[in-house]
Formats: sequence, structure tokens, C-alpha cells
Amino acid sequence: MLYQKKEDLQEYPVGTTVIIEETKAIFYLLAVSVFDENNIAHSSTEEIKRAIKYLLEFYNENGQGYKLYMPLIGTGRSRAGLDFQESYDLIINTLLDNESFIQGSINIVIRPEVYRTLELNRRQ
Repeated sequence: MLYQKKEDLQEYPVGTTVIIEETKAIFYLLAVSVFDENNIAHSSTEEIKRAIKYLLEFYNENGQGYKLYMPLIGTGRSRAGLDFQESYDLIINTLLDNESFIQGSINIVIRPEVYRTLELNRRQ
């Protein structure tokens, strides 16, 4: 496996959004973690919230009203430590707090087995 030293890698701040355009879809890659000296990702609830807010600002300026599909964020490799319900609640509350940036529709993508476990009609 090829290994790069951290000082050789580019680092992007939490909330940075990168566009990947394909024939039938445009993907937004969202930075939600910072990396430590061992190049291990770390995040927190506040960083995830900040990243979502920056994504909404980016979507407002660049989304052209297209539908946005967003997975649950912070439940895995970012090491934010959110469970599925916490991620869902954080996304919903952040969307509601920043409605002015939503000029299209945002759909939260949830696996069926996770969807069945969520309490969906809550605002914390």
C-alpha cells in the first residue's frame, strides 16, 4: 500500500464541498472531518452541523433548485460518534434552522432497515 506523509497531503476545512459531475447526476462531496497526525479522521456533532450549514449555503448558490439527496452523516468513518437517530435529528434541525438556503428539495436517504428504527417526527 502506498503511504503518504500527512505533510504531503492537502487538507480541506470542514464544510468544503467538491463537485463531481456525471452524465445524469452531480455529486457534492462534503468534508466533515479533520485528520490527526496519524491521518485518522475525527469529527464532532458541532463539526457535522457546521458542514451541513456550509453545504446548504453552497447548495443555495450552486444547486439551481435541483433535488439534493443527503445520507445520514456522522454515523461512521468520520468518528463523530452519532447514532442514526442523532444524525437524522441533527440534519433535520440544521435544515429547519437554515430554510432560507433551501431553494429546491432535500431528501434524506436512509437504508430501509435504519428507517424502520427512526422516530421521524421530532424536532430537538
